[in-house]
Amino acid sequence: MKKDALAVKCLLVGACGLVFLLQPDEWLRASTGKWDSFATEAQYLAALHSANESTFRQEFESEFLLLLSERQRRHYESLSGLAQKKNFIENYWRAVNPNPLLPENDILLEHLRRRAYARKNFPSPDPPYFDDRGKYYIKYGDPIIRFKDNGGLKQLTLVEFRDDANDDYTVRINESWSYENVARDFVVHFAQVGQRFREIESLTEIIITPRRRSKQATLWSDIVKKRASVSPALGRLAAKIEHLESSMRLSTSYLVKNEVVMPTERIFEVEKKHKRELKKAISLAPPSAHQPIHAINALTLDYQVQQFRDKGGLTRVEITLLSPIDKNLLTSENTVAGRQDIAVEFSGLLRDAYFRPAARQQTNRNFPVARARDAQLRNVVGTLTFFAPAQPFELTVQVKDRLSNKIGFDRKLLQVADFRREGLLVSDVQFLTEVTDPEEARLLPVTQRQNLTVAPYPFVKIRKSRPLLCYFEVYNLRSAGVDDEFEVTYRLYSERRSENVFQSFANWVTNSQKNSISFSYTQPVQGETAKQLIGIDFSKVPNGDDYVFEIVVTDPNNPQNSTRTARRLAIAD
Repeated sequence: MKKDALAVKCLLVGACGLVFLLQPDEWLRASTGKWDSFATEAQYLAALHSANESTFRQEFESEFLLLLSERQRRHYESLSGLAQKKNFIENYWRAVNPNPLLPENDILLEHLRRRAYARKNFPSPDPPYFDDRGKYYIKYGDPIIRFKDNGGLKQLTLVEFRDDANDDYTVRINESWSYENVARDFVVHFAQVGQRFREIESLTEIIITPRRRSKQATLWSDIVKKRASVSPALGRLAAKIEHLESSMRLSTSYLVKNEVVMPTERIFEVEKKHKRELKKAISLAPPSAHQPIHAINALTLDYQVQQFRDKGGLTRVEITLLSPIDKNLLTSENTVAGRQDIAVEFSGLLRDAYFRPAARQQTNRNFPVARARDAQLRNVVGTLTFFAPAQPFELTVQVKDRLSNKIGFDRKLLQVADFRREGLLVSDVQFLTEVTDPEEARLLPVTQRQNLTVAPYPFVKIRKSRPLLCYFEVYNLRSAGVDDEFEVTYRLYSERRSENVFQSFANWVTNSQKNSISFSYTQPVQGETAKQLIGIDFSKVPNGDDYVFEIVVTDPNNPQNSTRTARRLAIAD
């Protein structure tokens, strides 16, 4: 074990590029030799990969298996080699990371905190070095309510059921934990057996004093009522018992489904039903539950992803990020403080199927508040660009206020489009705005499109007061058999309304200015790729949040040779 610890120390110094020495007590408790705590993600992963098979099974695998679903566990157990299992564990922590753009994995850090707490407060001499209470703590953290009973001699709550002093009873030291935040009616009970606590199915198991069956039901009822406040499930159970006991004072038997049932047996039926409810609640609970403590999603963030063909068979992924200025980046507190500028960091990350970083980008922008308001800009705007092969990725985007350190982030699966395919293809449609004001050009990330200075459209909803530019690219025109010209058709429709709302303003559109769209037009073929920029004015369209803007590119000589792209949009005043 000491050799393993030394190897881990050396590995960390090299892997992290840091010159420091870790004190043995940080990882190893001298009295037991167990690896009780890890301070960082890097320490944990380095120790994981350096551990021999025995150390791996005792210090990592046994506790890790608690977190897996049945499906995940079957896949894990199908792995043959130690290296494969170590990689599985590392990939698991990468997968559950709420925000991989942060320097540390909050979920893993929370797990390491729970791990250290469980080993210290619920110790056991055998792997995973904590008792059954620790297993639940590792999986779900602190219970909503933790009821602790020091055991010993107890007295019946109801005097009328006490015949003499022998009606007192003795129970083991026990606890009841409520996890109503994880699953409804999720309660688990533990009893001390020897030096450790083990999970029990029923509170009858904590009773030590031998009793006849009828008295056993009375004692169980008394125990339940004393912890009715632990959980709504126990509260309902206690109320049901009170009802039964009230009936017991008036009658000696029940008529249930035309059969005479003694009150004691009825109570045992209630106990059996309660045990089934507890098992069902646990079965409905997730394998584990974590509450991130650092990756707090405090800022509002909207973003759009568009994909285009690029060189070398790669796809260009362009991302537009928007975050509101007022009541988000700029609050009443810092308005009073006279804050003049907003310093914002936009960042994004692509990770492959093994959650390995494939591409990362970060940009910083300063937004003068007064200028943004003069230009009627409600959002800070940023852009990110990635070049990636056509395969599935996980995309994480983040906006950060560099003065307050608040962040907003999101993760989603992204299938990078394959523009290497043959046939007529079209890119995503990108919404832009023309920028003519020099002051506005300082606020927005501008670029050039067909001799126009443009920027990402700076609003989440399309504003009728601000014309919209739509940019898209068409690929493989000549190789797809389109000879002289191609036809572009635009359609705007609502998913909730059956009518084609485009028709309501088609006549107006055809009389609009240059660069505006018509219902359809033809364009000469000048090469394999055509880049299209058209202007649209939606001022005559009713407001709504459920519009789809569709572009269809067709070969006029062969209508079946076509391709389409679409984008959802909302329109507001």
